[in-house]
Amino acid sequence: LEGLISSMARAPSADRIIAHLESIKARKPMYFGRIDAEAADRFLSGFLVGCFACGVDAPWVEAAMERGWLKTSNGPILEQLRAHGLTDGAAIDELIEIQILAFRRAFEDKPEPA
Repeated sequence: LEGLISSMARAPSADRIIAHLESIKARKPMYFGRIDAEAADRFLSGFLVGCFACGVDAPWVEAAMERGWLKTSNGPILEQLRAHGLTDGAAIDELIEIQILAFRRAFEDKPEPA
């Protein structure tokens, strides 16, 4: 029982995931070294996969589309961000905002762990 309670205490929650993403956004150099949108995109993709491995399937593509980006099969969204003139810092912020929205959507119909 103690192990079950301990694992429940570490269960992913929208608040914890979003707080971590907001921390990443506020301290980009700490997480990415220099402000490099490609490095950030790879890091954030890994973050998304890590959350998926822990049972949280965030609808990233749908969140990107909800924020006005097109679903494409010819490359990552970073190309769209650059085509719209976003700097690396602004592109990183947008990638993080997309993930925040995706995680909000992932938890909309699920109660937060107690």
